[in-house]
Amino acid sequence: MIFYFSGTGNSRHAAFSLARSDEKIFNIADLMKESSLPSFDPDEGEAVGFVCPVYFCDLPLMMQDFMKKVSFSIVPSYIYAVFTCGGLSGLCQEKAESLLAENRLKLNAAWEVHMVANYVVMYDIPSEEDQQKTLQEAEMQLALIKDEIWEESDHKITISSQARALTEQMAPIYLEAVKTHKFWIDDTCVGCGTCASRCPVQAITMLDGYPSWNTGKCQHCMCCIRCGAVEYGTTTHGRKRYTHPDLRKKKAAGDNAHCH
Repeated sequence: MIFYFSGTGNSRHAAFSLARSDEKIFNIADLMKESSLPSFDPDEGEAVGFVCPVYFCDLPLMMQDFMKKVSFSIVPSYIYAVFTCGGLSGLCQEKAESLLAENRLKLNAAWEVHMVANYVVMYDIPSEEDQQKTLQEAEMQLALIKDEIWEESDHKITISSQARALTEQMAPIYLEAVKTHKFWIDDTCVGCGTCASRCPVQAITMLDGYPSWNTGKCQHCMCCIRCGAVEYGTTTHGRKRYTHPDLRKKKAAGDNAHCH
């Protein structure tokens, strides 16, 4: 049983790569739309995984909320987390341990997987060549992690002093960064509503045929900005956008290619 949150598709891909053929995979963005969460029923001895990206060396706000609320009919015997990131996972492991402990659950193992950095608000997206190299390396890493999960490894992320210092600096900024007032659309927007339908937290509504961002919901997952007509402040104009190849294939096949 795997629970994931994804913005531009990296963590979605990781979750499906780690899953066994008959394993249940849940997108927590869909689960959190309901007024209350159901109690989940893992099989005896079944592993339970949480997969999400790293934002500002921290867990996405929705994943934090989910970890505190999720409940099971029986306590899972093995719980793991996988964090996808462009750099360091910071103190996400410790944060996940703490949140799950509040919920009387124990994190048994954790890994970080380096994937393509996507926060176009702060930096340019890597070249296609660099993206392919990163994703190929991630595939090998995910295959190894899948084997370790099968063996119920107690693997933990080694947290360096650099990661700790960077988290102390960056994590508090996340709450300030998840503002929506800087999102805007350029004159190429045709009012198709794709950005609104893609948004995993329903932070966008269509008003008079064009997107409008709601305050208090945004995760800064960069799902909406995959559309070239969406910009953020003055920093994103002219920069390339990133979408994991899985979602590009879905779009090419005629799917709306929602993040979830």
